[in-house]
Parts: sequence; structure tokens; C-alpha cells
Amino acid sequence: MKKIVLLGAFDRYNYGDNLMPILFERFIKKYRPEVLEEFQLEYAAVSKADLTNYKCLPSESINNYTTLLNDGSAVIVIGGEVLCATNATLYLHMQKSALFNKFLTLVKKATRRYFSLYSDWFYSAKWEYPFIVDPASFDASVKVIYNTVGGGIQWLRPKDKKTVVDRLNKASYVSVRDTRTQAQVQELTSETGLAPDSAFLMSDLVDDDTFAEHVSEKVRLACSEDYIVFQAAPTKVGNSIESVVENLKSIAQKNSKKIILLPIGYASGHDDNEYLVKLSAILDYQHELLYPLNVWEIMYVIKQSSLFIGTSLHGVITAMAYAKPHVGLNPQIPKLDSFLKDWSLAPFNKCLDMRNAAKILDHVDNECLEKLKENRDRINQAIIENNNKILDIIKEK
Repeated sequence: MKKIVLLGAFDRYNYGDNLMPILFERFIKKYRPEVLEEFQLEYAAVSKADLTNYKCLPSESINNYTTLLNDGSAVIVIGGEVLCATNATLYLHMQKSALFNKFLTLVKKATRRYFSLYSDWFYSAKWEYPFIVDPASFDASVKVIYNTVGGGIQWLRPKDKKTVVDRLNKASYVSVRDTRTQAQVQELTSETGLAPDSAFLMSDLVDDDTFAEHVSEKVRLACSEDYIVFQAAPTKVGNSIESVVENLKSIAQKNSKKIILLPIGYASGHDDNEYLVKLSAILDYQHELLYPLNVWEIMYVIKQSSLFIGTSLHGVITAMAYAKPHVGLNPQIPKLDSFLKDWSLAPFNKCLDMRNAAKILDHVDNECLEKLKENRDRINQAIIENNNKILDIIKEK
């Protein structure tokens, strides 16, 4: 039987990355069930992994699929900041210890070539830039498709850039999630589609039964009163922890809401929980730190909130998907700022410093909430069209 292999960074727990294949599978079952009569869905990352304890899908190593696919199969690189992640960089995010991650980061800077050889031994696709896939890597005739990916190619050396561009030009279809990525890719390759991040479709694909099955009573109880959500990665927050506490407390007090601190980035090098534990220790205001949570619990906490503030792109996307006010924190995060500029509405359509975020709910009224819903529906339709185009291309003989 022919297969559709969804390829992404599914071998480490990081909410957005792990959510994408789950939602794409749900899309097929809801909108294109006939695809499953012809194709079997499977999931691949650089390494084999089983994260079912977080309600994620298990994945196999992409290296195994180079000889296992039948003619007419397809590989879909689905979402994430994958252009052009190297094997060595991805290896850093696979460490269980934040301290060891920091140590390896220093080693990588100091040795570069030798570190790449080291990481290739322990963690590597058969090719560099594992999410930029050459159809020629497979024994069978396989279509390669990119579904709303992000990232950039401008920093590559000329030789590497040529390799990447050659692979992208062999793809059956390339779609990216923001104009920042589109400008870089389209300048060097054939036509590039633009569509919002495919995970955005969650409000259309996830029903109340899913939350009833997978959200714990503890999380439901924490979300039973009015609250705002705060999330941040320590290297991305852009403000001192004292400034964050001061402004976070100010917005919560002003609007009579409690605070939920929500780690989203669990993978090594993101370290949300490490930062939020420190913040919790000095935040003298009603709050809860919820950790660890599965993907559905993270989604539920944001869905039920009055406001999301954070550095996580998929935290913001979840808020947008459920038509919630949202603040992308720190203008120095290009992928987040670009996505907001392309797809959100004023005053939420650009990243803010924490000091400016404190006034965001002043702009929220019934008219604003209705516009957020209308924008959500518009974005959902664009994703449905892009997903259907991908599946139509796969089914073409």
C-alpha cells in the first residue's frame, strides 16, 4: 500500500511540533476520508520516538523509509521552523538535561566541524538539513511536499544554499506559513504557496470529547475561574524577570484575573519551565504553574483563558484559533512577529515588549472579540484549501 509519511520534529516534546501531525490526520479523517482507502498514514522524525505519554503520536526514523516506500507514496514535511535546521542543531534539542544542552552549545561554538561529526554519529538523518528532503533519497518514486513550513535559507553558504534550493525545486509543492519565509524561498525557487500554519485549524478539528478524555481534573479545576496565561522561554523573553513580574501582576490586578504560568516548550534548549519556576518564586500574586501537561491540556488551558502572553508561536496560534486576545512577547522573535503581522488583527498583530503588553486588554470589547472570530474563520478556510491542494497533488497519477 502507498503511504503518506508526515515528517517533522516529532521526536522531542514540543507542543506545536507534536500537534501538527495529529491535526493533519484529523483533517484527513474529517474532510478527505477517501485518502485513507489508498494511502496509509505514518509519522517520521530524525529518530524513532514514543511520546504517547504526552498524547503525541509515535514516530519512526526517516532513515528507515528510504527503502520502505512504494511508488506513488509521499513525504509531507509538516510545519515548524525547519528551513534549514541542521542535524547538529536538532541534536542539541534532544538532550534531557538543560545543563548538558548548554554545555554542548558551547562545544558546538568552539569546535563546529568536529561537533557536527559527533552529532552525526549519535543523531542524524542520512542527509544534512534533514527536513529538506531530496526525492532521490528514496528507492521508490516519491513526492515530497512542504506544508506551511517556516525558517530561512539566507544564512547558508553558497554551496549549501545550492543544495537546498535544488531539493526544494524537486518538491511537488512548497507552502510556507509567513511572508518572511516566502520572500526568501520564492526568490530562489519555483512558485511557493502561502498559507497559515496548519496547526491553526485546531478549533475546527478538536471536539469537546477530546478534552473530556485527555484533560485532567486538576487542570480543569485550575481553569475554572477567570485567568490570563503567561509563557516564556528564558532566552527569548526580552525583559528582566523583575520587569515581567511587575507588568504581569499589573495586568492581572487591573482586570481582576488570576495568572496561570504555562510552560509550552519542553524540549532541551527551550526550558520554559526552568524560567517559570523562578518567576513563580517571586510573583506575589494569585497564580498557578501547570507542569507537566499533555498537548490537549496545553491547548485547553489557552482555549479557556481570557488572554495569552508568550514567546511561543504555537501558544499564540492556539489563542488565535480560539479567538482569544493574544500578545506575542518580544519584537526580536522574527518567526512570531512575522506570523502576527501576516495573520492577526490590530492591536495584536505585532510583538510587544512586556511593558506595552500590560495595556492590551484595554482594547478588548465585544466588537474586538467578534473580529477575532471572523479572522479565525478566514484563516481556517485558507488552511482547508491548502490541505486539500496538498492531498490532490498526492493523489494525482
